[in-house]
Amino acid sequence: MEPVFLWGQTVTAAADRIRAAVAGLRRLSPLAVVVANLFPIACVVMFGWDAGILLLLYWAENLVIGAFAIIKLATNCLARGRLGMVLGAIMVPFFIFHYGLFCFVHGVFVVVIGGIGGEGRLVGAPSAFALFDLVSGLVKSEPGFGWSLAAIAGFHGYSLIFDWLLPGRFRAVEPTAQMAEPYGRIVVLHLTLLFGAIPVALMGSPVWALVTLAAIKTLLDLGFVALPLKEGQTQLDGAKASLEALRSKLGQMRR
Repeated sequence: MEPVFLWGQTVTAAADRIRAAVAGLRRLSPLAVVVANLFPIACVVMFGWDAGILLLLYWAENLVIGAFAIIKLATNCLARGRLGMVLGAIMVPFFIFHYGLFCFVHGVFVVVIGGIGGEGRLVGAPSAFALFDLVSGLVKSEPGFGWSLAAIAGFHGYSLIFDWLLPGRFRAVEPTAQMAEPYGRIVVLHLTLLFGAIPVALMGSPVWALVTLAAIKTLLDLGFVALPLKEGQTQLDGAKASLEALRSKLGQMRR
């Protein structure tokens, strides 16, 4: 039984190291949130962004969130076998349509509240293509906009790997709950931003007010990051208990 015991010890020790490494990287998620949100704050101070540009950046983040949400929903369904694949074939297209419509309506509000439409940047009747053109134009012409969007996308990519895939959360969450998850975040976050941006825009977008608005958004982001971290710690504690039980059984086999 000695080789079996040694093999079991090696496997459990390796599993311990992997889980500890993943847990350590997950604990860096709040730092990643702060770094990603520092980019637009720096652009407000350095390049004089107004409320409309800041709101459009945060609206573009919705598209990034939606793209990663599609990946999460797809992996969540695939983890459930053939039935999950059928479910995913229905849920993913529905999510794309519904979330896309949600983002379009939200984008129109952003343009109106930010006052960008009044500057002639949004030509003609609002449409999804006009919104995309507006964002792509800002990426090309507005200093720091592309880098800020890339930093935000990098954070969400980091979260996908270390908060979703590696800890195995895609196996634990129900597909319906995962499909609804982005909406809760966006509603709370962007209602706060939209209503906060109205007085900021009326004041002429002073730097201190925009920085305050971005800081509020950062704090809300940190709150949303804390939820999966707490859940992940609970899962890690359960995994440790399972490993301890396995070690105990291996010890009994050795004797």
